[in-house]
This record gives sequence, C-alpha cells and structure tokens, in this order.
Amino acid sequence: FFFGVCHVLCERVFVSTNPVLSTQHLTMQPAQKPFKISQKMLVVDESGVRQKNVSDVIRDQASKDMTNPMLVGSYSDLTMVLERLESDNPQHSRAEVDQLVYKPSQWILNYLDECYFPNNEDGVFHHSDLETFAACINTLCVNIDPTTAILDLKSPVYVLGDIHGNYKDLNYLSKNVIQFNNLKYSAANLLFLGDYVDRGPYSVETAAWILAMRARFPQRVHVLRGNHEFYSVNGDESTYTAGSFFHQCKDLWGPKKGESIWNDFNTFFDGLAMAAVVDERVFCVHGGIPRPLPDKTKDPLNLLRDPNFPIFTELWPHDEDDTTIRDQRQVASDMVWGDPAPEEQEPELDEHGFGPNLQRDPTGRLPTFGNKAIDAFLARHGFDFIIRAHEIKGDGLQINKHARVITVFSSSGYCGSDNGSAIVYINEGKLRFVLCALTANRKRTGAAGISRTESEIVAAGRKALSKSRKAPGAQKALR
Repeated sequence: FFFGVCHVLCERVFVSTNPVLSTQHLTMQPAQKPFKISQKMLVVDESGVRQKNVSDVIRDQASKDMTNPMLVGSYSDLTMVLERLESDNPQHSRAEVDQLVYKPSQWILNYLDECYFPNNEDGVFHHSDLETFAACINTLCVNIDPTTAILDLKSPVYVLGDIHGNYKDLNYLSKNVIQFNNLKYSAANLLFLGDYVDRGPYSVETAAWILAMRARFPQRVHVLRGNHEFYSVNGDESTYTAGSFFHQCKDLWGPKKGESIWNDFNTFFDGLAMAAVVDERVFCVHGGIPRPLPDKTKDPLNLLRDPNFPIFTELWPHDEDDTTIRDQRQVASDMVWGDPAPEEQEPELDEHGFGPNLQRDPTGRLPTFGNKAIDAFLARHGFDFIIRAHEIKGDGLQINKHARVITVFSSSGYCGSDNGSAIVYINEGKLRFVLCALTANRKRTGAAGISRTESEIVAAGRKALSKSRKAPGAQKALR
C-alpha cells in the first residue's frame, strides 16, 4: 500500500553546480492542470500507518478528487551516483570530490547514527569523537558553494517545516517515513523550509545532519533559509538560554572552538536559498510572500532570480543601503519572517493585502499577508499553492486562506506543547499530507527560552554578538 519517499540522493559538490532543475523564469503554463490537495492523508500513530480523509483531520477546504497512494520512483542510488560522477564537476577528480565532500559528509551521517540513542523523551547523544566531528563540519561548510536564491525543483518532493533542534523527529522521519519500505530507489527530492536550530536540545546534531545530507546528495536534498538561520537569532543566548544554537555549540566544544563551529554553520546558512518552486506551480518558502516594491515595475521574484542577489548576514535595514539593496533586503526579510494575516485583520490590510505583523514586531516592519495579496501573487506567477513553515500548528499542519496556503511544522512536542509533526508530499499534481501523531513524540519538553518579540530577539542577538562575527553588514558576498 505504501508510498515512496526517497533516501535522498544529493550531489552537492564543491563546484558551483546549480542544484536547480530548471532555470526558466516563472511563466504561466496555460496547458497545465492546476495542482490539487489530495483528499487522503497518511496518519502515523501507535496503531500503525493508515489513510484518513483530510476533512476528518483538518477542518478546512480541500479537494474532492481522490487518487491512489504515492508511487515509488525508478532510479536507484547507485544509478544516480554513477550519472553524477560522469556529468558533474569535470574539473575535479573523483578522489578530490571524495575527499572534499563525500567522505566528511558520510562520516557525519554514520557518526550521528552511531552516537544517537532514541530511547527517552528526546533521545540522547553519546559523542565519542567531537574533534573529527568538528573537522568534518568545517570541511563541508568551507567547500559547499552558495545556492541560487530561488530553486526550481521537479516533483516528487517531500517538504518538511521547522525542526528546531528536534533530532528525535528528524531521525524518526528520515528512518520511518523517508525510507518506508526501504525506498532507496525513489527519485523523490527532499526540501527543508528552514528553522533547523534553536529551542530544541540537539540543534548542532540537527544542523550537522542537514549539512551532511545537503553535501552528500545535492540534487536530492534542498535546504531553504529560515529566520533562525541568521546569526543574530541563532546566537541569542539571552533569549533561548540552553536552547540557543550558539550556547549548544560552546557546550559541546568549549567557548573558543564552539564559537568557531557556530561561525562555520552560519557560513553554510548564509548561502542557503530563500525559496523554491516545484513544477512551476507550488511556491515554497519559510515565512511569507514578498510585499510589492516601491518601484512597481520591479517584481520581487525577479530580484531573487538575479544571480547577483546578495548573501545577507542580517536583514534589518541599514542607513547606508542603496535602493537596490534596500529592496533586496525587504524581499528576503518578508520571506523568512512573514505570516498569513489572521482573519480578523483582513479588513485592516492595505491596498495590496499586507499589514503589520505586530505579534512578531511591534514596530510594524514585519508583514502579514492576506487574501488579496495571495490572489495577486498566485495569479501573477501562475502558482496554485503556497507551502510555508514558521508557525507551530497543533497537528503539524494547517490549511487556510481558502485552501491556498499550507503551513507545515515538522517538530512535535515543541517547547513542551503536545503538537504533532507533519510533512507534505508533492507528486502527480497533488499535495498529500503525512501526520505523525505518536504520543511518545508529542509529550516532550524543549529548551524554549524566554518570551520575546522577534524584533527584540534580533536586537538582543545583534548586540550580544557584535564582536563575535566580523563585518555583519549589508551583504557578505554575491552568489
């Protein structure tokens, strides 16, 4: 009965190979049928794995169409590895690529598997070789080139939302969902929507697993940037206390070495993509859609497609920003910080369908987006759905804004709550949902930290870390 999820083959090699599967600009495809939400979803709990109607689990709009369960792809890992070695990275020998990417990434994956014991509430790591662990992390972070700011992917794709240092769920999903029925022969991609660190107990190990998978299988694993992939957020010990990524790096390796590893990870985070488009119809992002720019002739997504789109180390405006940098910074900020507007805010939104996100930022710099903004964005680019993360949901999933916005959250038991986790599977013109409702996963506590607005978190992080990172200004480099 089962469905295909792949072991995820990536071929992220040292050179600037674009992991994007299509480089065409977004255009409307009149002949294409619109994507739909499958009426069936998979639910995993103590009784096993079964199908249920979406309407029985999520009380919102959904498609009435029904299709068969997900299918297994046709390519094996070995076939794809051989194809990669023949077609990619011609200027580097196999031995060089093996030394720079494959060996350290595989070492990390093996090491994490050997050191992790998922027996208690959060599982436990018994580290045995932190020196080699650090060396492999450094090697990968130094040798992985930045991706383009927006990725064009082909289905099938599994989409995961926030993880926040919850290695237990990441381990469970990778071993029991991604590899159900030993599906190492699936051609599916894996897309992460951001927020891999902070709050949970194992941010370092979670980030290392994603780093290694991205390096080892770059054409199968795709990683977006969330707001917690900025140093001013993941370095804020005063807010996240023991759950801070910066704190956990220092806790493992000591102050000096820990800060060095934390900087290495942030170098990797800096080069992550801001958004992905699947089959030219499904827009995937961490937070929200971008607001219109002051110059109405400029399209925000076209800015993202510029190969010279900057790698920002932080997103708050700078006095020295020129018009172009200011626009680019706003687009990036909207995409990692934005939220759908609550229904009660809809009448108060501006002419474009955007409003201030006062819950996250009392100054009003961060946006919410409503139905009017969604209508315009989808119509302009020919998209059918927006899949995003950034917000905890009770069952790990929410369908709202007239079933056009799907929020997915892949960390259960978040900060002591009893929420479930979920993933979205995109294939054959359908969005299919998988909920993990295991009681053992939901009843957990995490290192939540104290309560602050997002603007306060960023301000505190920037102040505390002003001496920890060099030159955190407008941009680090061009892609």
